[in-house]
Amino acid sequence: MNLVPYPQSITSSNGSWTLISPNTISISKAASKQRCITHAIKRLGMKHSIDRSLGDWVIRIGDCQEKHASLPKRAEGYTVLVDQYGVRLEGFDKDGLYWALSTIEQLIDEKRNIPCVSIRDYPAFNLRYHHDDISRKQVSSVADFKRIIRHLSQFKIKYYTPYMEDMLFLASHPDIGKGRGCLKPNEVKAMRKEAEKYNITIFPTFSLIGHQENLLQNPKYRKYAREVFQEPSSFDPKKKSVRPLLKDMIKDVCAAFPDSPYFHACFDEIQGLATETIVEHANWCAGQIKKYGKRMMMWIDMFKNHDAIAAMHDLDPSIILVEWNYNKAGPEIDAYVKQNLQPSGLAGYNNWCAFVPDFRRGKQNISMWPKVMKQLGGEGFGCSMWGDNGYENSRDLSWNLYAYFGELSWRGNNGPKDFEQRFQHQFYGAANKGLSKLIETELPKRKLEAAALWRLFRLPLSALQRKAAKEKNFSMHAEQQLKLTEQWLKQLPAIKKACKREAKHIDHFEVGLLRERLILKRIQYAARLNKGISPAQQKNQLSALQKDISACKQRYRNVWLRHNKKPNIEVSLEVYDFLTQDCKDRSPSKAKKQTSYTAIDLAAQMNENNEGVYGVPLEHFNIEGIPYQFAPINKTHLAIEPSKSNSFSFDGQRVRDLHIIYGGQTSHDKEPLDCFKIELYNGDDLVFSEQLKSIKDVCCWWAPRGDHMWAGGGLKYVNKKRTSYAYDCRNFHGLLHLQNFRLPKKCTADRIVLSANGNETIALFALTLE
Repeated sequence: MNLVPYPQSITSSNGSWTLISPNTISISKAASKQRCITHAIKRLGMKHSIDRSLGDWVIRIGDCQEKHASLPKRAEGYTVLVDQYGVRLEGFDKDGLYWALSTIEQLIDEKRNIPCVSIRDYPAFNLRYHHDDISRKQVSSVADFKRIIRHLSQFKIKYYTPYMEDMLFLASHPDIGKGRGCLKPNEVKAMRKEAEKYNITIFPTFSLIGHQENLLQNPKYRKYAREVFQEPSSFDPKKKSVRPLLKDMIKDVCAAFPDSPYFHACFDEIQGLATETIVEHANWCAGQIKKYGKRMMMWIDMFKNHDAIAAMHDLDPSIILVEWNYNKAGPEIDAYVKQNLQPSGLAGYNNWCAFVPDFRRGKQNISMWPKVMKQLGGEGFGCSMWGDNGYENSRDLSWNLYAYFGELSWRGNNGPKDFEQRFQHQFYGAANKGLSKLIETELPKRKLEAAALWRLFRLPLSALQRKAAKEKNFSMHAEQQLKLTEQWLKQLPAIKKACKREAKHIDHFEVGLLRERLILKRIQYAARLNKGISPAQQKNQLSALQKDISACKQRYRNVWLRHNKKPNIEVSLEVYDFLTQDCKDRSPSKAKKQTSYTAIDLAAQMNENNEGVYGVPLEHFNIEGIPYQFAPINKTHLAIEPSKSNSFSFDGQRVRDLHIIYGGQTSHDKEPLDCFKIELYNGDDLVFSEQLKSIKDVCCWWAPRGDHMWAGGGLKYVNKKRTSYAYDCRNFHGLLHLQNFRLPKKCTADRIVLSANGNETIALFALTLE
């Protein structure tokens, strides 16, 4: 039987019952008042009449004689009985009767035959929810939200929770989320109306303390932030102004979702607060949420990560604790058992930061959670997708994983091994051997994994050249994988043709593979550059790459807009624009000699080859008109260790200024400390010396622009006349430009000495004399 989730108990027999449209369905009075049930009957193309002799949650078609299955006496339980004389459905409650109808929808074939069957079914867990990140720049259109709700219902996933940081219109603060595609009241109303028809309950996930970095960047709301050395992302509950703000927010969020039993308040990755303060704030939030008839949910990683698991006993007992883990369960599970805590769980589809994910990894993580929940005694678990770094991956791609979560959270264990076949019957209308082979057999052959390809996609060719030079098998694996990817792309039209419905869904596989193909082609080109190719070959191959980038960008844009609102797509399209520009900038001609600058060649002293900064330029490169000499292909920079110095000699000349491209310390406080000393010599004479300090002159090179919530000691603290952003390595690391040294008039020098005299390493990338 091609059912998802697969029932707890099912017995089939010979024969079938044909559902003929003129037949009238008899339903109980209680069932007739439920919109989801009457709508499901309408979807079957049938009419209904009330039979007062039936129990509360019973439906009868024809005169079914089958009496094998006994009704499970538990929430959402149901029975389906079909014989050659008719159908009888019975639910323990409204939910159970609806899921029985949903099962009939899965059983019925194209000729409207329903096989003779006896099913007794119920969920292992009643808390089963799909957690959908819409805060990281990918927000569905209303039509797509409705489609999501319909499919969640199809796979008996009871709850849907959109993750909203500032992505919900709030009547009390209408400027929040403006211009970012936030959900408007009419959109939420349309979603709830659709959910009612499909027996789905939507509850909000809205951050009430941490992960509000987008909102707190707004100068109007900056005053509510916890003051830390990083970019603010947490409200500060110690500020008197915060609770009135949160009261307004809670009231507005609850008003938008009046029928939701839950309010997920997040509480992960909080900045700079003691455990006692977190507990106090959580209890206050829970109390406010209770006023609207809802239970608060919260993540508990802050307790786990700070050895404060026992402190969770001080939380309001009505709060549903949520332990999230997207890999393997760790020792915290035993700690929860020891403390007699019963958190629910959050699995991960593991489809973020991947164009075509490793479906095996997602399934492995989901499969872990039923066992963990049974061990902990939690109410159930959800499964999450995330959109870190701009959400370039497709939210819609992984419906097989969403359905797999539906099966595992319903059954409490794995069903029959033919899951992909059963899923395809329900989602695409037929089994799709080509797609099964791609997912289960072909994609696992990738030598370069999904997450690695996602990271590599964003890198410049200089980074790919360094990686190809350092890793012996890198370019070889890329070449092998490119051949496979080309084969997979050729198979997709046949795979798509085999779909009886949702055929356009295969376009997401196409876009993902096109993007993987693009990075593999760029790796090949980088490897050829390392070996040496003629200028004519470079020109032709760069031109071909630019065409591939343009075609991939357009296809991505079209498929993305099929599901999502237009705001925020520019974030993902900018990546393609960068790749196009990178191709244009790749002619490695030597910088023209400029008499006003002397770029110092540091190659002889370069000692680091750090993958985190592979994206620095190769050798000669101009930044804002200033020529620099960066590292050759087998290095990235010179690491000047604490208490160490490096000396560089040059032809004696007048020096007006120094231009240093560097990566600074990762200071975590606001106290400037000695860290970097600059000395100029002319022969044996010291002609200039300056002691630079952290925070003030030398800032952190990890997310120096504050583009991550844990970035510390960034550019906002430095003397901006001297320190500025220089170069993006295409990850969080950023190179800084240090200049405007107050040198003596007519300063003549022939040697510079750089010393790291603080407690951390200084990374030197390039040095130019003006």
